[in-house]
Amino acid sequence: MSLSAIDDISRLLRANVPRWKHDAELCVRQTYSSDPQGRPLRIDQPQREILQALSVHDRVAVRSSHGVGKTTIGAWAAHWWLATRYPCLVGTLGGTWRVLEDKLWPAIHSWGNRWTLRPFFTWQTMELFGEPRSDWRAVAAASDDPDNVEGWHSPNLLIIVDEAKSLEERFWTAIRGAMSTGERLGGEVKVLVLSTPPLVRYGWYCDLFGVRSGGWKLIHVSADRSTLVSKAWIEEMERDYGRGSPEYQAKVLGEIPDLSSIAVFQSAWYERAMKRQPDMKDRRPGLLTCDVAREGEDLTVFGHFDYRKFRFLRFKDGTPAWKATNTVTEVVGMCVRAILETESKVMVIDDTGVGGGVTDGLIEKRGQKKIPRDVTIIPVKFGAAATNDQRFTCKKDELYWDAREALRTDLLALPSDDEVRAMGFPRGSVWREQLAAPIYDDQNSMSRIKVHDKRLGNTEKTKTLPTKSPDLAHCLILGVRYYMRQRQVETKPRPKNTVELFEQQLRDEIEKRKRKRPKERPGAFRRGAW
Repeated sequence: MSLSAIDDISRLLRANVPRWKHDAELCVRQTYSSDPQGRPLRIDQPQREILQALSVHDRVAVRSSHGVGKTTIGAWAAHWWLATRYPCLVGTLGGTWRVLEDKLWPAIHSWGNRWTLRPFFTWQTMELFGEPRSDWRAVAAASDDPDNVEGWHSPNLLIIVDEAKSLEERFWTAIRGAMSTGERLGGEVKVLVLSTPPLVRYGWYCDLFGVRSGGWKLIHVSADRSTLVSKAWIEEMERDYGRGSPEYQAKVLGEIPDLSSIAVFQSAWYERAMKRQPDMKDRRPGLLTCDVAREGEDLTVFGHFDYRKFRFLRFKDGTPAWKATNTVTEVVGMCVRAILETESKVMVIDDTGVGGGVTDGLIEKRGQKKIPRDVTIIPVKFGAAATNDQRFTCKKDELYWDAREALRTDLLALPSDDEVRAMGFPRGSVWREQLAAPIYDDQNSMSRIKVHDKRLGNTEKTKTLPTKSPDLAHCLILGVRYYMRQRQVETKPRPKNTVELFEQQLRDEIEKRKRKRPKERPGAFRRGAW
């Protein structure tokens, strides 16, 4: 770059940086020569609203339809922050790493090619920085470890979250930690959250537009407000999905579907179940469930059904009955302990993969009389054929549907938030999220119901789902069918003291003798009738 060009840029900075600092739109207009295609710069009205909000507010959350220029806003915001603050840090985070790699950072680079201040920075694939490098930079954080976010420290911090709907709750906790650190350093901390809404209402992003909206500037952009969205695309979405569908509401209207038709469990159902008390008149025998861990972050979790309430099991010494890393022998030992302590006669086990070894171990323990011989072990393979294979694609779908119907018809109580919190499950095992996340479709070639409860690669249908296996939800669905189908049995109340114990024994003896007395025929002669 020539000295005259450097002088021109220096004069531009000295004259305008104080104004740019509080006017992001003005900075964008005066620092880009054109758009990435070489056409004159154009800022759409919704984009202008977002830039103006970011200039004034510290917390800005945007929900919008597809194609309104959210990624472009992210690139502009990153450049604006670097142009007007020093020292500063721009931290970028995406719902998945692919969002940063394929969308946001390519936009940062393509707009950077037209940026007047480009010569002052060194450009790398997922980072750009000025000198000194540590105090003046923009970086990307991988979407698999919240510790990457917690390490963001700068007096002037801007956090940009693109496609936030797919980001797990633990990252939101890390973002809040980074925000508090920046505020303690005495500088500015701003957060810009961008996303199209998910198809199912759950998670921290949806909460920003509800229970967590305090202190946030909320912006809603539907497709009909943006000149960047094709009318033909809007008509195609209406034709393919219908105006009332969750897909149309989220992707075209930018609305969060409240009671999506594809959610397995509606929020109103499990909210009622969490407030419901056990039914002490219910006489079904207690039943145990065990979802066996596979690998990685998966948990082995034990559940107990009794009095029409599902609970996560806690052993008598107060130890929560779950384990993150274990061997088959350890799980078998925990199963034996659970059976003996709860005196349950039925145990349902996830028999898929490693669970098969646990089932075999329990059957062996029963043969060795380590557990009562009348205990029934029910192995369940989630991928096996459904009992009603005309309606469900596999066993797991059928079990989810049984749990759905039990909650919909108020037949079951669930543990409250406080009860679940007391179990101390690790980060990532969120009970409410695992109930809210599963979705289903019955539009496949055989018109059978298929439930999706975990993200499968980067497919459109499941990309809003958690990546972690829903161990807590699986622990629930394993037992609903088998518990609800048990017969009611008559049970006598336990005696409270010695007197009641003797009275009960006396009544039992009288009943026993009555049953042994021979029955008399009507009208038969009885000795001593005179």
